[in-house]
Amino acid sequence: MEPRTKKTAHKMHAMKKSAWCMPVAIIFHSIILGVFILGASIIIADNNSNSGSAGRVVTAPTDTADVYEDDSGIVATTPPPEVTQDDHIYGNQDAEIFLVEYSDLECPYCQSFHSTAQQVVDEYNGKVAWVYRHYPLGFHPNAEPAARASECVAEMRGNDAFWNYIDTLFVNQTTALTSDGLAQTAVDLGISESDFTECFDSNKYADKVQQHLDDGTSVGVQGTPHTFVVAADGTLIGVINGAQPIANVRSTIDAALN
Repeated sequence: MEPRTKKTAHKMHAMKKSAWCMPVAIIFHSIILGVFILGASIIIADNNSNSGSAGRVVTAPTDTADVYEDDSGIVATTPPPEVTQDDHIYGNQDAEIFLVEYSDLECPYCQSFHSTAQQVVDEYNGKVAWVYRHYPLGFHPNAEPAARASECVAEMRGNDAFWNYIDTLFVNQTTALTSDGLAQTAVDLGISESDFTECFDSNKYADKVQQHLDDGTSVGVQGTPHTFVVAADGTLIGVINGAQPIANVRSTIDAALN
């Protein structure tokens, strides 16, 4: 699949906090843990932290490839599956750095980070590229159908259309993620409604979306957006959890490039 090198800018509604969407089970387990460790007075703070806290940038130390440390403790992780021509790539496929994002099209924090990642790639003039992978969370009922719909668009109109499609879904999460909205957004890109509906109703991309989900989980993804910063050779440089401010993303990339 050819990498996308240009993208029409869209106005995104900026979130006031950097955060990530987490599965309900993880939040629940965190609350239970808080009961035993810190008592009921801490449960509320812990729950709020998990559902709307600032994300964190975790940078790899020099002495190991799979242990990362930040001010909240040690985080063990491994690189995501390698970037291939089958990925959806925004930017230069020969970039030095890749942002491999696991994202959910219904997640408001992914909406916020989407414009941040786009801006970063555009600023670095071919040194940084962005890879989009699906991670639809179970409590977002429209996320998995939207992921399948985006794959149908990619099949019919290619990489640029894929990015334009998810841009529109993120801008219009309220209306575009309905079944009618998914079809209409495809039609607006010049795709026949009957062709789109046939692809979408066939469920032909359900396995691909599930594979992205499984792959992400296997390398430590627990919520969205979750972005791996990797070198062109696949070396894991760092991990960006949540909708981090662009300054934090830049600092991670600059440290890697330098």
